[in-house]
Amino acid sequence: MSESDKKWLADIQDRARRNDPEALCELGCAYQTGELIPQDYGKALECFRKAEKQKYPRAYSQLGSMYKRGEGVEKDEAETVRLWEIGAELGDFCCQSNLAGALIEGRVVPKNETEALKWHRKAAEQGNPVSKGFFDHFSKLN
Repeated sequence: MSESDKKWLADIQDRARRNDPEALCELGCAYQTGELIPQDYGKALECFRKAEKQKYPRAYSQLGSMYKRGEGVEKDEAETVRLWEIGAELGDFCCQSNLAGALIEGRVVPKNETEALKWHRKAAEQGNPVSKGFFDHFSKLN
């Protein structure tokens, strides 16, 4: 591990101990992916749940991805979409884009292209490249 990585990790761990939600999500991602520290889904979930309790938008995206893939939890599509809905309302562009996808496919939630377009628009306005591409393509069709 490089010196800059060690410094980054020490800083994130210190901030996470102080319940900083951004740091909790960064540390959770490190545990989730196994980058810089050993992969540990249980610790990742713990970090994301602490950030979720503080209504930190990104936590909902990260938790949703863990439920979607069954990382440290049983796969649960309904819980995935529930988390994305909360995160989308809180302004997380990944949740907004993912929720739009669920609405287009009618996955867990009723199919609703109008709502999907609304969420893709919100995510695109924040720079989400997937939503921007979809929104641009969909707008040309209608």
